[in-house]
Formats: sequence, structure tokens, C-alpha cells
Amino acid sequence: MWFVGKPCGQHAAYVFYKSLRYVIEEKTRFLSLGEFFFVQLSEKDEVCVGEVQLLWEDKNTKQQMSSSRFYFLPESTPLGRKSYHGNVSTFITVEETAFDIVKMFSFVSIFSANCSVFSIRV
Repeated sequence: MWFVGKPCGQHAAYVFYKSLRYVIEEKTRFLSLGEFFFVQLSEKDEVCVGEVQLLWEDKNTKQQMSSSRFYFLPESTPLGRKSYHGNVSTFITVEETAFDIVKMFSFVSIFSANCSVFSIRV
């Protein structure tokens, strides 16, 4: 995994980027800020949707990081779907979570050549 393009900002030891490049199943893909991807955070969890919020590198440690927000169907949460959720598939979001990019991609177990990144344009 590599960051793509020039840095878009810097704060103290952190350098921020807009996208990264990765290779899965011998295909090169890109993941940019604001894009969504499918992820399974553990074997017992349902697949959820992740949204890339920030991409950065710590200049001191050279560690590449990603901050993402995860969206789950209510029935995939410990409390389950409640009557106030209605019949529409409502997503519940978890607080933003930061991961080392290598660790994040270990969770992205269903990334494949057929199904990976999608964008929602409003």
C-alpha cells in the first residue's frame, strides 16, 4: 500500500494524503477520502460498510494510518433492530476508528477484484 499524489496537508509530525494505492488479487486499486468499502471486522461480525475519513503518515515512525467510520445494519449490533428503526435498512455508525493501514487491510477480507470500493455522490 502506498499513498498517492502529493501531501494535502501537514500538522506537527503528521502528513495527510487524499488517496492510497493497493494491490489485491494482482489488480491495482485506489481508495480515496470519502469512498466506501466493504469490510468484515472479525469472523463473527457481519459485513459492514467503511468510509475513509483520513489518510496520514507519521513522519517520525513512517507508520501509515487510516481513520475510518463504520456503518452497520441495526440487526448486526448487540441491541439488534428495534421498532423505531422502521422497515428501511437503517445504518448505525460507530465512532471514527484509526488503524495502521496494513492492519486495516487485514480486516478488509472481502476486498476482491469483483467487489471493493464504491462512492456515493450527493
